[in-house]
Amino acid sequence: MEQEQNNRYDRDGAFGKVRLMAHAPSVLARRLFYCVQSGGWHLCNDQYHIQRGQGILDCLLICTVSGRGTLRYDGREYSLLPGSVALLAPNRPHEYFTPDRSRWEFYWLHFCGAGSEGFAEYIRQKNGGVICGPVAAGCLNNIQQILELKSQRDLDFETIASELIAVMLHQMVSVAPAEIAGQDEVVAKALDFIHTGYRQHIELEDLCRAVFVSRAHLARVFEKATGYTPYEYLLKYRISKAKELLLSGSASVAEIAVRVGFSYPGNFISAFRRLEGVTPAKYRRQYLA
Repeated sequence: MEQEQNNRYDRDGAFGKVRLMAHAPSVLARRLFYCVQSGGWHLCNDQYHIQRGQGILDCLLICTVSGRGTLRYDGREYSLLPGSVALLAPNRPHEYFTPDRSRWEFYWLHFCGAGSEGFAEYIRQKNGGVICGPVAAGCLNNIQQILELKSQRDLDFETIASELIAVMLHQMVSVAPAEIAGQDEVVAKALDFIHTGYRQHIELEDLCRAVFVSRAHLARVFEKATGYTPYEYLLKYRISKAKELLLSGSASVAEIAVRVGFSYPGNFISAFRRLEGVTPAKYRRQYLA
C-alpha cells in the first residue's frame, strides 16, 4: 500500500510568508483522477522570485488575492492582479516574481493526471497564460476548498479534489482570452484608487469621480475585469491587508480594523468572519501557533 503523505508545513523566509500542503496521490488516483500534488498560500515581498528554465512536470495554477505579481511565460509578460488566474502547462519555461517595492498574495496548486497536460496546452493556445473575471474567482474558491479538505483529512479528498480541478479546467476552456495587463484603463485607475486609498472611507461615487465615468459603466467594466463589484473588491482588499497585519505584527484587532478602513471593530470582525470563515483573532492563532 502506498504510504500517504499528508504534510502541512510553513516556510517563512526573507521573501515573505508561506503556508504549504503536500499530497502523495494514491495508485487509484494516479490512474483515474486529476491528482493534487501540492498547494498553498504565499504572501511575498519583492525578494520572491521563481525562474524555471525547463518548466515543471505538472500543471500549476496561480490565483492572485491582493497586490501584484509578474509572470513571464510563453514569450509574454503578464501582470498578475487580484481577480486573475494563471495556468502554466508542464515543460514550459516560466518565471514569476513580486515586482520592486510591491507585495503579492496568492494561492497556488500543482496537479497532474487525467489528461491535465492536454487541457493546459489547449487553454494556453486558446486563451494565453492568464484569465480574469468570474472564472478566476471560481478557481480561487476551488483551490481554497481543496486546501481546506486536505487540512481536515477528508476521506474523499482525492475524489472531490479531482472534481474541483475538472470544473476549473472546463470553465477556463470556455472563456475568451483575457490578458490582465491589457485590461480597461478605467479598471486600472479604479484599482489604483482602491489600493492607495483603502484606509479611508470610499463610496462608489468617489471611485466614479476618480475615473470620470458613471456608476453603471464602472460597475459593469469593473466586474467584467475582476469578477467582483467595486464594493466586493474593496472589502476583499481590506481583509487581505488585515491578514498581512495580523501575521506581521502585534497590533490589536481593533487597531487593525481602523488601519484597513473600518470605522468599527465589530464591522471588521463580521466582514472578516464572512470572508475567511474565522474571526481575526482565530486566524492569527491558526497561522502563528
